[in-house]
Amino acid sequence: MTRIPDCLFREKIGEGECPYILPGEEELRENRELRIRRKCLYCKRLLDLILDERDTRGFLLKVALEELREKDRIIRDMKGFLKLQKEQITVLHRVSEILNLSLDLREIAYVVLLSITAGELFGFNRSILLLYDREARRFTGYFGMGPRTPEEAVKIWEEIERERKSFPMLLESFTIEKFEEEKKKFLDILRALETEIDEGTEAFIFGGKGALLIRKKGAEFPFFRKIFDVLRTPFYVLLPLKTKEGPIGVIIADNFVTGLDIEPERTESLEIFAYQASLAIHRAALHRYLEDKLKELEELNAALKQYNEKMAKMEKMAAVGEIIHHITHEFKNPLIVIGGLSKELLKETDSSDPRHRYLMAISEEVERLLDILNRTVEDARRRFSVRREPVDINSLLESRLREYAPLFKAKNIEVSFHKDEAVPPVMADPSQIQVCFDNVIFNAIEAMPEGGRLDIKSERNSGGSIRISFKDTGIGMSEDVMKRIFEPYFTTKKKGSGLGLYNTKEIMKAHGGDIKVESQEGEGTTVYLIFTGGEHGGEGKEGEDTLRR
Repeated sequence: MTRIPDCLFREKIGEGECPYILPGEEELRENRELRIRRKCLYCKRLLDLILDERDTRGFLLKVALEELREKDRIIRDMKGFLKLQKEQITVLHRVSEILNLSLDLREIAYVVLLSITAGELFGFNRSILLLYDREARRFTGYFGMGPRTPEEAVKIWEEIERERKSFPMLLESFTIEKFEEEKKKFLDILRALETEIDEGTEAFIFGGKGALLIRKKGAEFPFFRKIFDVLRTPFYVLLPLKTKEGPIGVIIADNFVTGLDIEPERTESLEIFAYQASLAIHRAALHRYLEDKLKELEELNAALKQYNEKMAKMEKMAAVGEIIHHITHEFKNPLIVIGGLSKELLKETDSSDPRHRYLMAISEEVERLLDILNRTVEDARRRFSVRREPVDINSLLESRLREYAPLFKAKNIEVSFHKDEAVPPVMADPSQIQVCFDNVIFNAIEAMPEGGRLDIKSERNSGGSIRISFKDTGIGMSEDVMKRIFEPYFTTKKKGSGLGLYNTKEIMKAHGGDIKVESQEGEGTTVYLIFTGGEHGGEGKEGEDTLRR
């Protein structure tokens, strides 16, 4: 009878005694229990001795050993699987950190599609992100990642293997330049996939079915067939991205190089990943929207500041005009009367009359005061004069509407401008006419605090005059207010100088034009700015100075 090897009974064995112990497994030579489980179960010499199928006990032991081997294999496989799962969880944890912290839509798109294509995670050959506009019901291509051809795929995979680029390394390598470079590679595909879909397609994609595995024979919607035409792939996964606010977009992933089928288990993992990706994309898109709104508000604030500065300047000019007007009418006329009377009295008195020298003093002082007054008026005229030049009313008005566009949008005001191309240039000071436009437009905006509509129209009448109408759907004005709108310093606003329409009327008068207002309380207001005579209208010729009082 063959003797059972004594290595089975010894706690420690020497080097080379067991041919099944491989390099790196030296610990097994000093651990009998572990050595039996790992090696003795597979030792042919030992098994031949103890397993004799003619012996019932030997047969049962053989069956038990085979079962034990199978369990051992399963345990080994499970250990390998758990190790892989642990590595994937570590990688996904890093991905989650980026998706939770980043507000850059480009970085989020890059990380999401990298995760879809990385071998350590989902391992697809190629992935594409389309964003969805719910109002237009339209998909727009945003980003793509992966090879474009099988040759490029082999080159990329060999480079990753050669340089030992792990997924965490690829994650940390994100730059805006790399994003733009990868996107540029997919531009033709992204543009080709831009499309509008109908309500039925939208409901099918985002209706709660999760990840959709689309095969060419089952492509029931035109959008699905279009993806096949563009990508030229036998099948793909369509991964809906959505939050409780609604659809965000889709990720398209395929294996156009390897042709590997897509396992159902992988689509389940994708659905879990898609939810986190959806939240990150939604948050980044919202952040970008708020940034755009903030920029608009900053531009609007700058425009309002510029407008207020112009209005302050015009109010100063209006105040100077009022002072000049007051001096001219309230001081000059009485002085002329006093001077005239003193001269008449001088004619009736000779030099020997004691009153003569007093009358002379009065007459001389009147002349001196009139001279001071005239010089003051002339100085004001020089400082506040305007120069006329040909002004394209349509172009000037369009430029003002462009500047006010952010304010119209913020106030929810719809604006239309119907211009008459036959309107000729008018001789005017463009800065003064701009102030008129600003005053009327700003009044219309303030009259529509809840939003509304402003219709503007330019037209040339048969008599040659030019009329610009501004019709708003605001709160309108009562008859009592209408009677006083052109009075200086009259206002119904909490914050207002009361000089806006007064200035506008004075400017239009100085240009030989006029302003008319129609309004009905609760229905809106229409303001008409009227220029007479077209190119040759208004007082003053080109280059001539005039003063607006």
